[in-house]
Amino acid sequence: MAMHLKIMAFLFRLSPIFRRLGQGSLCLTLAILLSTLMVTSPAWGDRLDDAIKGEVVHSPVEVYREILLHVYARDYGPVVRLLQKVKSWTDHLEEGSGIDAVEEIREAISQGHEVVLRSVLRLIHIDLLLRLEAGLNQVDVSLILAQAELREGYRNYLLLSPFIQDQHFEVDQKIKNLFRRGVTSKTDRKRLDRILNEMRGLILKGLPGLE
Repeated sequence: MAMHLKIMAFLFRLSPIFRRLGQGSLCLTLAILLSTLMVTSPAWGDRLDDAIKGEVVHSPVEVYREILLHVYARDYGPVVRLLQKVKSWTDHLEEGSGIDAVEEIREAISQGHEVVLRSVLRLIHIDLLLRLEAGLNQVDVSLILAQAELREGYRNYLLLSPFIQDQHFEVDQKIKNLFRRGVTSKTDRKRLDRILNEMRGLILKGLPGLE
């Protein structure tokens, strides 16, 4: 019960942002998703305690989530500052992908809402793809480590999911089922490679233009 009260207090701090969100099913789905992830994310309770005490521990997916809230509120000022919190990680993503997604976001801010949103989704997608690749590379070493990478990838996917679900509900369900298969079943590299290839294709089908 105490943890639920802490979560409610934390969400209350975000309420001015939520009030500025637009109307419509996608905005509602995103808001519900964001609050749900706060409850279900691994070790969220510890991180919430830190946040309340002013000792924030940042993870990329949590920063992405906060950025999406600001983007939906058309409040772009904090976006670059938030990205600085995970600069070492975004530098790693740039090195692994060859794409400077953070610079794309900076440039997009002057180009309008849809461009900003698309550039943030692209950053999350790059993170997701590299986690899937890391999971594939780990499967011959340790299935546990491989599945841990897939779980982190799934947390990234849950931020993309509302945008796919809004137009392609069946595609979204297929992707989630593929994640479950990858995380919950014993598999080898060849089988996991097939699962991940199918997943990548479905994500691009649901959100074309992210590649």
